[in-house]
Amino acid sequence: MTTGSPGRKLAILSAMNEFIPTKHVDPHRTPPWITSTILHQIRKKIRTEWKLANIIPLHKKGVKEQVENYRPISLLSIVSKTLERCVLNHLSLRIQESVHSAQYGFISGRSTTSQLLSTLHKIGKDFDKGLRTDVVFMDISKAFDTVDHSKLLQKLRDFGLSGSLLLWFENFLSDRCQRVTVHGATSTPLPITSGVPQGSLLAPFLFSVYINDLPDNISISTGVGLYADDTKLHRCVQNRKDALALQSDIQSLHCWSNENMLSFNKSKCKVLSITRRKSPLIYPYALGDHQLLSSDVESDLGITISSKLLWNVQINKVRSKANKTLGLIRRSTMEIRIPTREGFCTFNLCEVTSSMQPKPGVLSQ
Repeated sequence: MTTGSPGRKLAILSAMNEFIPTKHVDPHRTPPWITSTILHQIRKKIRTEWKLANIIPLHKKGVKEQVENYRPISLLSIVSKTLERCVLNHLSLRIQESVHSAQYGFISGRSTTSQLLSTLHKIGKDFDKGLRTDVVFMDISKAFDTVDHSKLLQKLRDFGLSGSLLLWFENFLSDRCQRVTVHGATSTPLPITSGVPQGSLLAPFLFSVYINDLPDNISISTGVGLYADDTKLHRCVQNRKDALALQSDIQSLHCWSNENMLSFNKSKCKVLSITRRKSPLIYPYALGDHQLLSSDVESDLGITISSKLLWNVQINKVRSKANKTLGLIRRSTMEIRIPTREGFCTFNLCEVTSSMQPKPGVLSQ
């Protein structure tokens, strides 16, 4: 990818205009304004310096002395991310046409809302008919960090990429390294031998390609819903034969994960039986040799779903969150209260509007 042609220069300038300036500097202390002065260096290969990631640990919850209680925030080169935007724009049409219809993550016109609408509409119709639906929630362990590069390149080839573009992706994935920065101290850089680059604009696309063939391993009668690495299966179960068919699909996913060097977090994989019956039969679903736990209530993309399709738990959760926010606003000073209240209301109104008035064509998918 060179910058010789006017079209490519315009693509780079367009990507720069789309890039949102930030206050942080990248691992090489390059301020955002300097980006425009070094774009002429872009060639078919990405500079090794642009493949370095600064990892900033962000505390989530729990004891601060335990590493697992931190979320790694990856800061990458601003120039590299500008180049990624060009590549992503170039591939946008192919992504829309080729990513599986079951995938709702990172795709324009699809969202958590549209995925939930699609799934719950089917489950709700069967529920109204008195039919039972078993939903299996699957969780891939460290999904973005365990992608095998050689398999990913093969899947990119199957996706339709070839020639210099495929070679560019091979270079993009190779020779990457990362270092951790805490309180001004920086560790020695270590190589990254697997996974898609966290914090990069291309990471969601690359992961979507990697798991794009997952739904192909599931039978037609079993529904599949994907949002990034969040996976769920759902099937109307009226008898033991239906349960065995769903079990077969679960086993197919287990085999698929082994072939693709991914692993499911078995302790987080759950089964939710949605039915009107007070004492439904419990079928012993298993992932490999691990029997999956059954649940009466499960969280799905931020929404709490119960086995009776009752929404009191979800409503109470939303009400509790709203009361906590209201309490914070009430206890704040007037100088903080007014802009905070207005900002909070604007944000939530925009969120509701985007859900109630999706883009044309979303509801028909």
